[in-house]
Amino acid sequence: MSGQELPLANNQRRGRPREFDRTTALECAMRQFWQHGYETLSMADLTTCLGINPPSLYAAFGSKQAFFLEAIDHYLATRGAYVYAVPSDQSSPRAMLTQLLQRAAEAFSDAAYPAGCFVLASIATTYDSHEIEQAIVDRCQQHMSKINELVDLGVQTGELPATTNPDELAQFFICVLQGMSLQARLGASTNQLQAIVANALQLWPQTMRLR
Repeated sequence: MSGQELPLANNQRRGRPREFDRTTALECAMRQFWQHGYETLSMADLTTCLGINPPSLYAAFGSKQAFFLEAIDHYLATRGAYVYAVPSDQSSPRAMLTQLLQRAAEAFSDAAYPAGCFVLASIATTYDSHEIEQAIVDRCQQHMSKINELVDLGVQTGELPATTNPDELAQFFICVLQGMSLQARLGASTNQLQAIVANALQLWPQTMRLR
């Protein structure tokens, strides 16, 4: 499998060990894991992508499992932070949820990155370690809880009826987000994902239909 080469340090002399920037290495690994999956991608593939030898890779990141989880965290601190950050410039919980879902629609279908959400794509994969599965689930739940917070806020502020079941409504929007990630990986466009968002948000003031 071909991978993108990382830029080497300037003025690097022939015969010297290849050097790399850790953030750039994580960006490369994130894209490779995101595109090809954890099981498919080998350490040999990663060393080719990074342009370094295996001992250097193990020295910098440890095991493949540790490297993968660090790549997940890199995604959540960069691309994922853009998607899942709850905007603070909106007074309406519905408006904040709308902005979050619309950002997701744009990000999941951005041709500059692999399609969908890296974390949501990773959570559907089978791993050889319960530890790594649980680590991904924990990260996913942490970020999906932002949707729970917005629904709870909607009830607290009276934007949603007091009879709303916040857990059920939040789970509905989480499923919408997960479905958008899958649809993006299947080739859905930004406009198609935005249409999903618009239709889903019609249920915000109509929560009695979910009960």
